Amino acid sequence: TVEGMINEVGLSTKERSRFIETMPLAGFPACAKPEALAKLAKPVRLPECEAGEARPLGQP
Repeated sequence: TVEGMINEVGLSTKERSRFIETMPLAGFPACAKPEALAKLAKPVRLPECEAGEARPLGQP
C-alpha cells in the first residue's frame, strides 16, 4: 500500500511525496490495514485513510 511504503525507515520527504504521487497510478491501494500500522510507533497517515475513507488517491 502507499501508506506501507511511505512508512519505510529512511525515506526523505521528497521520496515520500514521489511515492504518494506515483503508486496510485500503478494501482497500489492507498490505505494500510490497521494491524500493519499498529506495529509502527508514529505511522505517517494519508488524509483519506485517517478519515476512514479508503478511496484511491485522486478520486472524489
